[in-house]
Amino acid sequence: MMLTNYRMREHDRKLIDGLYDLGAYVLGRIGKEVEDGYHTAMVEIGCYRGESTRIWSTMFNEVYAIDPWEYETAYMLREFNHVCKQQPLEKIKEELDWENIGTIATGVEDSFDEVTKTRKNIFKMKGTSMELCNTFEEEELDFVYIDGDHSYEAVVDDIMGWLPKLKPNRFIAGHDYTGNYPQIKEAVNTILQKPDAVFQDGSWVCMI
Repeated sequence: MMLTNYRMREHDRKLIDGLYDLGAYVLGRIGKEVEDGYHTAMVEIGCYRGESTRIWSTMFNEVYAIDPWEYETAYMLREFNHVCKQQPLEKIKEELDWENIGTIATGVEDSFDEVTKTRKNIFKMKGTSMELCNTFEEEELDFVYIDGDHSYEAVVDDIMGWLPKLKPNRFIAGHDYTGNYPQIKEAVNTILQKPDAVFQDGSWVCMI
């Protein structure tokens, strides 16, 4: 989830590079099937303003974007308060457009629609992860990326709910496998032991 409008600074580049690196990792391991014209399908859980969704759409043939788009400023600020407690204030101010932080939850869905409107392979699905999970068949997807509710319970539910939707030898991944979110690391490690790889933006990935 990229947090713009309210624009992140040096963190933006790490996030963009991390997502491209993760996509290359996944597609590289699908390998020859992609070279032979294999049609790839993925789900992104938690799309926010759509910048990450647009990145995925340059790499995968079908991108199903799942988000309730019900962002509240108070909730988002609580999330950042948690992160800020993990790092020195000056470091946070270097990375965040601090003066505009109040816009963090403003016009989020409209921003998503604008950012993704020219990408015909993005399919917007408004609702929660668990509400929409069963609209997909078992073993239908190549890749699931989780960046929704960051609570331990929600991450566990997302992983467990979406694992059956992946084809054999495909990939589940997510964001924020970092010291700022120990509950995410705990959830991933509890179910999947540990990631196969972690990228510079905090994205993690496991082959299933």
